[in-house]
Amino acid sequence: MMEGVPGIQRILLMAVGCAMFGGLGCSATQVALEKKDLKVQTKMSQSIFLDLDNQIEKSAFLEIKNTSDKDIDFDTPVRQAIEARGYKIVDNAKEAAYIYQVNILYVGEADPAALRTAVHAGYGSAWGGGAVGGAVGYGLGGTGRSAAMGAGIGGFLVGATELVTGSLTKDVTYTVMTDLQLTEKTSKGKKIHQARVASTAEQVNLEWEETKDPLVQGLAKSLGGLL
Repeated sequence: MMEGVPGIQRILLMAVGCAMFGGLGCSATQVALEKKDLKVQTKMSQSIFLDLDNQIEKSAFLEIKNTSDKDIDFDTPVRQAIEARGYKIVDNAKEAAYIYQVNILYVGEADPAALRTAVHAGYGSAWGGGAVGGAVGYGLGGTGRSAAMGAGIGGFLVGATELVTGSLTKDVTYTVMTDLQLTEKTSKGKKIHQARVASTAEQVNLEWEETKDPLVQGLAKSLGGLL
């Protein structure tokens, strides 16, 4: 609706939107400015500490499965991250001191609250893909109050509100969520570590192609950093 509107008119529409909606539009614009930079981070359901003092050798076996609906190359960056730590990747799990088994559960847009719950639930737990992949927040947020507002105003102010609370304030979060099982063989025996690990990226109006590489690299670095 706002396409083709000159810049000065857009500014006026934003001003009207701020006035009509009690500052919600202005607040949304502030959010857009605050989240203009890409923020990537990795979260684990629990910390993993390895017994490096009783390490038998620096070798690792890697098994990655992808049960999500997106094709991504995760094997290569994880291998590179492990090798960067001075470990050799072997083809036989029996010959490895560390066995990485990773399942990619979900790749895509995520609701931050549902994502936190899914990570906190831990390895192997039900994670509710529908909830994690739910709609992200938009300025007025789709509440009953905002819906009623939208239904009762004219096209001019709808356009202003869309500008302020839509294109400028689509706060998008993408994630790559995995379950990790890391088997550790030491001179004292074998120990199995399990955790849910998710890498997230957040930015206003973020697109998947913009964040795919930073997400995958961040998650791979975290997994390799366990050694």
